[in-house]
Amino acid sequence: MNFNYQQPTELIFGAKKVNQLPEIVKRYGNKVLLVGPVMNDAIRPMFDSVLKNLKENEIITTCYLEVEPNPTTSAVDKGLQLARDNDVDVVVAMGGGSSIDTAKIISLCFDCEIINWQEMFEKYDNFAKRYETISNTKLPVIALSTTAGTGSQCTQASVITDVESKMKLTVFHQDNFVDVAILDPELTMTLPRSITVSTAFDAFTHAFESYLRNEGNPITENFSLQAIKNIVQTLPKVLMENKIEYREQLMLADTYAGIALANNGAALPHPLSEIIGSFVNNLSHGQALAMVYPTFVKYTYEKYQTKFATVCRLFDESYCDKDDSEAAKDFYKVLSNFEKENSLEFNLSQFNLEQSEIDRIKYCEIWQHLPMEKTETILEIVNEICNL
Repeated sequence: MNFNYQQPTELIFGAKKVNQLPEIVKRYGNKVLLVGPVMNDAIRPMFDSVLKNLKENEIITTCYLEVEPNPTTSAVDKGLQLARDNDVDVVVAMGGGSSIDTAKIISLCFDCEIINWQEMFEKYDNFAKRYETISNTKLPVIALSTTAGTGSQCTQASVITDVESKMKLTVFHQDNFVDVAILDPELTMTLPRSITVSTAFDAFTHAFESYLRNEGNPITENFSLQAIKNIVQTLPKVLMENKIEYREQLMLADTYAGIALANNGAALPHPLSEIIGSFVNNLSHGQALAMVYPTFVKYTYEKYQTKFATVCRLFDESYCDKDDSEAAKDFYKVLSNFEKENSLEFNLSQFNLEQSEIDRIKYCEIWQHLPMEKTETILEIVNEICNL
């Protein structure tokens, strides 16, 4: 048995753990850049409470609350300049993956004169590789997750949209892990139904894809399967009754899945969904994943027969009495039903795209270069998605 495992982030889990933020900040200094999303009435009370707590503990806070979903390179550049101008000691990311990904790159590149984005995207593209240090000064990052699905608080990845190409691209670096993640399920209690659903499905995909790519790592295999089980059992419950114990299970699943993803990487659905999401406005990452998943499963079940069968049985125990070939083949139907029952059915026709926009997706050159599956399989998947 041979495997590597890494998780350098300190994880602090539990209700009201967000109150420990000032104490943790003071490990590193007393000047903070708080990175978060654009404010609205739903999240403002949460941020006001955190700001009050920092102020009462005499922590100087500079706010950068302008992160949009699918953050851009220009948004990172702006936040980086703000961090430098205010000579901050630590970056606190509060929000979902967009805020955390932005904060991680600000930290990673803190004393670079400028970020060479082309080099960042081309050079740092392998989750398993160890790279040279990018910045002589890496700011500590504390993540306060307000969703339970992106996994960014547990990974070395940041997904950023390149303003030049308009494509969502990923930067991997071993120094891109956050230092401390505060995982307080109370911060997710006010999530709208749509975000609860899409982020939970995102976490499912992290667990599922890292399980597909797992090559003999028993730690992350157990994390992946437990995350899937938590989500399958808990998501329907939390949509019926918003209880803290259900939110805990989803946040725990997100944590397991993020750790597994950091160690094993993603499979084809992630680049598929990110590229499609680059072309379609108002399509969240979780929605894009839900759009591609049934078709991916339909065209790859023979390749991953044993693992598909194992996951199918976590969705439906009746398949424990059936052989792997039947369970794997039926996983398409089982997963599609799960999506339908949990408001996760999406297709391109819902987004009022012009035929020319659909053709841009269908004939995108990138499909010829993705390494995860055979090109003909990828083209079959994309063609079916575009023709629905």
